Amino acid sequence: MNDLVTFKRNLGDLIAKNELALPSNVTSDAFRNAAVIAAQDNPKILTCDQASVFKSIRTLAAAGLVPDGREAALVPFRTKDGEKCQAMPMVFGLIKMVRRSGTVKDIRAHIVYQREVDDGRFTYVVGDDERLEHNPILFGDRGPAVGTYAIATLTDGSKVREFMAAEDVDKVRRAGSSQKVYEKGKRPTVSEQPLGIWKDWSEEMWKKTVIRRLCKRLDMSSEDMRRVMVDEDSIRQIRDITPSDEPKTGFAAKAAAARQQAEEQDQQQDDEGDTIEGQVAGDDSAPEPDPNALEFAEGRTAAEGGEGMDACPYEDGQQRMDWTAGWFEAQSKEEEA
Repeated sequence: MNDLVTFKRNLGDLIAKNELALPSNVTSDAFRNAAVIAAQDNPKILTCDQASVFKSIRTLAAAGLVPDGREAALVPFRTKDGEKCQAMPMVFGLIKMVRRSGTVKDIRAHIVYQREVDDGRFTYVVGDDERLEHNPILFGDRGPAVGTYAIATLTDGSKVREFMAAEDVDKVRRAGSSQKVYEKGKRPTVSEQPLGIWKDWSEEMWKKTVIRRLCKRLDMSSEDMRRVMVDEDSIRQIRDITPSDEPKTGFAAKAAAARQQAEEQDQQQDDEGDTIEGQVAGDDSAPEPDPNALEFAEGRTAAEGGEGMDACPYEDGQQRMDWTAGWFEAQSKEEEA
């Protein structure tokens, strides 16, 4: 059977069974059409490990992001185990999540270049009368990027601004595990030049970095902040959610295996983690279910009580993802029994 036909059929089955946990503001038709077009535009998605493809699709669906190349993308990359797929939220998708918090009316992010500074086209004044002015060079040589900024317009009309110099952005890049270079017999070192996503999608990463920094100053709920701030590196470093002295079973075992596989992929940076024709080797923004979350237990209890997926009380974000993961774990145990 044709790979695209199989992909459409499997995607249709997920939607028909209501397994994507789409929030109310995203229609299943819009999401399905975007995913199919993404696969048609980039056939390498169809040759990737399909388990990773549909994991990425579920991740984006739970976050309420459509894989249309504007809100998010499905990105192929190579590993020692073959070609995989990664969910990658784009700048617009990140902005969409911030807007959903209810405290922000609009948010914009831009990059500042050396020639714009030299020509007096960029001014940032702080103090009692904070002011930021930027007259960008739209055509021709702009020189290297030297900074980036984001401006949020709150629901009351006030504005919050954040600026980051190139050095500050690079500190964030260097802190990511995807920027480490591994050589046999040597300790891993941080690459002086951007790798992977920071190389292939540099503008997206600069803007996403400053938007996240800005969000720390906004009056957002802890759940909204968690959804916006979560990234691959922080998951590995602070979300060791299963005690090491207890055997991992069910969903916890699958989550631990996924984390271990991701770390192994990271260590193949030179030749086994190559990107496919300019695509990135991973994104620092993909959320994961938390088996220790209250919502996970609620979903499991709902499934054990015979309730369906439509019983989920959460509209979108991490809470809906956790509830759905708990529901699926209970369902899989029931089927095994």
